[in-house]
Amino acid sequence: MSNTITLMGNLAGDPQLRHAAERPVASFRLASNHRYFDSTSQSWKENDALFIETVCWGNLGENVAATLRKGDAVIVTGRLLSDEFTPQGAERPVTVVKLTATTVGLDLRFRGRTTGMSVPEDVAEQVD
Repeated sequence: MSNTITLMGNLAGDPQLRHAAERPVASFRLASNHRYFDSTSQSWKENDALFIETVCWGNLGENVAATLRKGDAVIVTGRLLSDEFTPQGAERPVTVVKLTATTVGLDLRFRGRTTGMSVPEDVAEQVD
């Protein structure tokens, strides 16, 4: 049985790049919520956000850290994994669910045509 999941949401903060066992890994919190139309009030409503700790290994991690910023709308596909640990001073272990991403992409539904990464001037001059 597969536990692959796709989530859409926004980065709650800038990705943090570090190295574990000499491999790059980027992590960020993904805020995902569901909008729905409330027929009683005739208005759009949002459920409370679900925050998922997301990790990206290798080249994906390096690219995420170099490209994405807080607030960016993304679509993430990956596997859900649980991690259990006992915080210092706690009597019971805590289970944390993390998303290990296999694919991360910008959600272009809400981006204007002129937004996106800019090309540095010195690189743009070389292209001409």
